[in-house]
Amino acid sequence: MKTEPAAGTDRAPLSHSAPDDGGFSMAGIASLPTPGARHVLGQHGPLFFRLAWFYLLLPSVIVLVGFQRWEIGVAVALAALAACFGALRWHSPIAASPGNTLLATWPYLVLSAVLLWLSGILPPFGENSDWLKHYALFNELILQSWPPVVAGNEGFATLRYSLSWYVVPALVAKAAGPEWLGVAVFVWSTLGLYIALVLAFGTRAWSVAQRFTVCLVFLLFSGADIIGSYLVAASQSTPLHFEWWAGFGQLSSMVTSLFWTPQHAIPAWIATFLVLRFPRRALRTGGVLCAAVAVWSPFGAVGLVPLFLWAMVRVGPRHIFGWVNLLAAPVLLLAALVFLTNGAGGGIPFGFIWSVSDIDLTRWTAFVVVEFGAIALALLALRQQRQRTVALIGLAAGFLLLLSMFSGGANNDLLMRSSFPALALLALLAAAAVIGAPNDWRKAPLVLLLVVGLVTPLGEIMRAFMAPRLEATRATRLAQIVSGNASNLAAQYLVPLPPERMKIDVLARLPGMGLEPYGVAAIDVGQRRIASDSFTDGGLMTKEFRLPAGYYLIEATLSWNATPAAAGKNGGHLSLYGQRILVPLTGSADHKKVSAFIHLDDGRPFRLALGLGGWSSGKGYVQVHDLEIRSVTLVEAR
Repeated sequence: MKTEPAAGTDRAPLSHSAPDDGGFSMAGIASLPTPGARHVLGQHGPLFFRLAWFYLLLPSVIVLVGFQRWEIGVAVALAALAACFGALRWHSPIAASPGNTLLATWPYLVLSAVLLWLSGILPPFGENSDWLKHYALFNELILQSWPPVVAGNEGFATLRYSLSWYVVPALVAKAAGPEWLGVAVFVWSTLGLYIALVLAFGTRAWSVAQRFTVCLVFLLFSGADIIGSYLVAASQSTPLHFEWWAGFGQLSSMVTSLFWTPQHAIPAWIATFLVLRFPRRALRTGGVLCAAVAVWSPFGAVGLVPLFLWAMVRVGPRHIFGWVNLLAAPVLLLAALVFLTNGAGGGIPFGFIWSVSDIDLTRWTAFVVVEFGAIALALLALRQQRQRTVALIGLAAGFLLLLSMFSGGANNDLLMRSSFPALALLALLAAAAVIGAPNDWRKAPLVLLLVVGLVTPLGEIMRAFMAPRLEATRATRLAQIVSGNASNLAAQYLVPLPPERMKIDVLARLPGMGLEPYGVAAIDVGQRRIASDSFTDGGLMTKEFRLPAGYYLIEATLSWNATPAAAGKNGGHLSLYGQRILVPLTGSADHKKVSAFIHLDDGRPFRLALGLGGWSSGKGYVQVHDLEIRSVTLVEAR
């Protein structure tokens, strides 16, 4: 009679029926009726381990190969093949048929599809404002060769960003046509969330009703943001969005994470549950897994560190010293590090939360209690908690407490994104406890906290019904997102090209460009001057140009004294008429040179416009001394 190795041992071979691969059993969360269930994934374990592995690694390899020098690409491809060979060997065959797998997991697939549909990926639901950036990145990847070149504030630059979520749908849209982008994003994201839910809750010991219920509790998990907003009398700049109430950061609900930043949330959840379910295999390939997740979300990779430490304690640190980690992982980690830090400049702003934010101890304490502390205590109060469950609660809450003491990134992305794995653990434990914990008074605080927290995810879902869909998304480009952005998004997305890679030739200049007035103002065409004592939107417009697709530089010498009608708006402008602002003008200057880099990829005709206002209203004057269009030829790096 064959004897299976005991949990926590390292006897090979590991089969799909081994008890949790040394991992974590749902029976450890609460007294669920799981007699005889050795593994929550059962016969489906090998399949979903491989699915999760390929889902995380494949797009990251595509990015690291397609966006770097060919020598690095070759090294990455070879290291990835070696890692797959070492990581995906499974001594037992995949026993589950596709039909059996779908029968066991269809509630997870249905809930994944419904929630991602509500996020606005497909009509008729409205997207939130972050989708402007998503569409801009998708359009650059679809319309250009890789790596795309983008016109930034200071010149042309190559795209450098955590792109793993974007590249697979972009490749589909590149091949099938841009009209298929929404479908590709929906299918790709649904697959990722489905994999995460299956890894989280497994395929055994759950009825269909339990699977739906436990997934809904997980997906609707949130801190009590409405209480925090009431305590500090915070106002919401975004309707029905309560999560930035503390003023120094936020911990996102699961719905918020998925609706606003699926590129961060989905890989963090998959990797979290991959380590939780398969700690031995995760440790043996930990370096490769971290490299893959980093290209999806660098902050998400940071959030996995406590889980890997837990896995080392759970099954022993010796598992990290395999040849995959020693040979393949360094290549992938180095390639990911080079890609993500290329041209990063001064690095990420970082410091203690009290040194970078104007907060007091009372508000910080309220944040800790309301967002995760109360839920962690409610989980600990339940009966029949196993030691490893208590350890996971402490691990998640302790890491969130540590994150809340620091600020990293322009909008404290360190707290917002690195918290995803820890929050996913608390959501998993809370969801299973709602279903499996005994129904006595000890369960009431947890249920009450989860009910109060529903305000946040339901608000996000309501906004999907109330908000209109974004318009002209196929025309949205990254240059529009980063141009003149106060938070310097250009440094986050772009690596400037050095001057030696740009050959510049003059195409047209004044007076041969022709100027004609538009709008209401005192306009002197001969002096090329626009003036108004009242707020207006008017100026001078060049003749129409139809230039071939390519890269161009607009340079002008201007004098101005422009006052905007509203704070934060421009009083004057240099723009592509009717398309976008190139240079916003505010304050005063005399004979100042300004420049803007543009990328034309559709051959559309355009006019240059200069004047007061420009998608706003301004007063004062603007005078044009010189104006020219130059072509820019990009030279290959030597």
